Amino acid sequence: TGAIFNLGVCNESGDGVPQDKARAFKLYQQAAELGDMDAVVNLAICYQKGDGIAQNNAEAFRLYQQAADWSQTSAMFSLCVCNEKGYGVPRDTIKAIKWYQQAAHLGDTDAMFDLGVCYEKGDGVPQDKKKGIQLYQQAAVLGNAQAINNLAGCHRREDGVPQDKKKYIELLQQAAS
Repeated sequence: TGAIFNLGVCNESGDGVPQDKARAFKLYQQAAELGDMDAVVNLAICYQKGDGIAQNNAEAFRLYQQAADWSQTSAMFSLCVCNEKGYGVPRDTIKAIKWYQQAAHLGDTDAMFDLGVCYEKGDGVPQDKKKGIQLYQQAAVLGNAQAINNLAGCHRREDGVPQDKKKYIELLQQAAS
């Protein structure tokens, strides 16, 4: 299944072959039928964007759900966004937060960052700046540039952490590199 999936990626991007998103879609479909969860996620992305197939957010959501059930963290993160924005399903902040928490628990740094924003602002959860900063720190340790940048801003504003201009500049340089 890996070779079929990789051929799909090559066809989608035009890497070594002429770009052909319809062919990429068919290859992802074939790999997904063989149980490749990365292919299921890429199929969902194709449906969400309308790449190689007519756009269908409901089908994208269904496929993200299928991959998330197999602990595919990028699918969980996509479910967060679908629930938060109402792509393919009615908007549901509570479900979005649940998926952010699950994906963050499994190490998805984008989910850690977004969940940190939710806690910092009190969006969908009770406001808890300390918890938001902890999530930024977890994601920052794993290299998430957005989390590093937000953590820098907290040090600049003395927002939940002591004001520290030196730390602010260090974090900005780290995020920029």
